[in-house]
Amino acid sequence: MSTLKICRIKLPKQNFTSEVPPLWRGAVHSSSNSLYMPDPSEGKVLIIDTDNDKIKGEVEGTGDCSIAQICRDRDLVFLTGSSLGEALTYRIGGQSSLLALKFDFPPTGLSLDSDRDVLLASGNGFAFYRYPELKELDFQRPEGKVRQAYFDSLEDAFVILFREPSRLLVIKSGESLSIMNELDFGSETINAAVICSVGKKLVVGTESGKILVTGFDMQPQRVVAAFREPVAKLLYNSYVNHLYVMFRNSRQLAILDMETHKVREVEKCGSDIGDIMFDDLHNKIYALLPSIPALEVYLDTGR
Repeated sequence: MSTLKICRIKLPKQNFTSEVPPLWRGAVHSSSNSLYMPDPSEGKVLIIDTDNDKIKGEVEGTGDCSIAQICRDRDLVFLTGSSLGEALTYRIGGQSSLLALKFDFPPTGLSLDSDRDVLLASGNGFAFYRYPELKELDFQRPEGKVRQAYFDSLEDAFVILFREPSRLLVIKSGESLSIMNELDFGSETINAAVICSVGKKLVVGTESGKILVTGFDMQPQRVVAAFREPVAKLLYNSYVNHLYVMFRNSRQLAILDMETHKVREVEKCGSDIGDIMFDDLHNKIYALLPSIPALEVYLDTGR
């Protein structure tokens, strides 16, 4: 067994009033041994010590923001997912005040290229801004609803995954933004994408449960694994070359060896998984179980 279950961290119960619960996601800032987990019902964000997996503090005044994202290079936490459409930013280790960010649409994701001060805001659509003044950058935006968007420092590019039709754009960052690649996956509906630094591969998970591997030079797409459930999220651990696969409406978490393309094991959590987070300092996987609610913590020993 390469993965060991360490503990369970109890979280405050959330009173989501809407029929469809909002996205609820945390984020790890490994440089400060911290996991930031929103508590929208209480209008704050919990800070969990990733060294001992205990709550060590909180950020107050965050309203009903339910999504946390990290910009490690700037030591920033971006908070989105508010019903009011407001985004907030919090500087880790600095003053505790929160800065409000205003956009023309309610974002559910913020991703920053800190070397070039380019910010990508995404939700149903997306837009690029000069950060921190939030001046929108000129870019001919393709139409489509965004499923996933993030900046990849390995490629110095933004990766944007669209829902319908299912396609993936790789946009080169810089003074002038440009489309590097546009990947079409045919009849496959792509739910998640991640870049594997070992071998420089693009890995995607599909609605039909497949894990596909391709390259940015448009190499043929290979099916390296197939599961019975729709893939919901992928995370990559470059230290041991493992891929963590989360499924929709499932309590199962699969660990895939990206060298052999074999499933090392499948962990069964205490209830359906709502999100997964990875701490690359301690080699830990955090599985959010919204119905309990709690975080289950797993250690990937790499063996």
